[in-house]
Amino acid sequence: MDRRHVQPLDTPPPLRDHARGGQPKLGYVDLGSLLLLVPDGVERLRADLLNAITNEVWAEAAIGFGDPELTSE
Repeated sequence: MDRRHVQPLDTPPPLRDHARGGQPKLGYVDLGSLLLLVPDGVERLRADLLNAITNEVWAEAAIGFGDPELTSE
């Protein structure tokens, strides 16, 4: 991506916490050809995604989702 053509982003007021001395509440994930903006930051996204995985899904992952070769991956 040619970053010379990237325009500054005007974020909505709820995401602009830095005016009160804090850090902006906006994170990002660089996916190569796509920049994913993450309200509340990447740490919050990671926590939300991990919390969304049920015990049943963890159990399925532990046995390779039915594929024995995936159990060691």
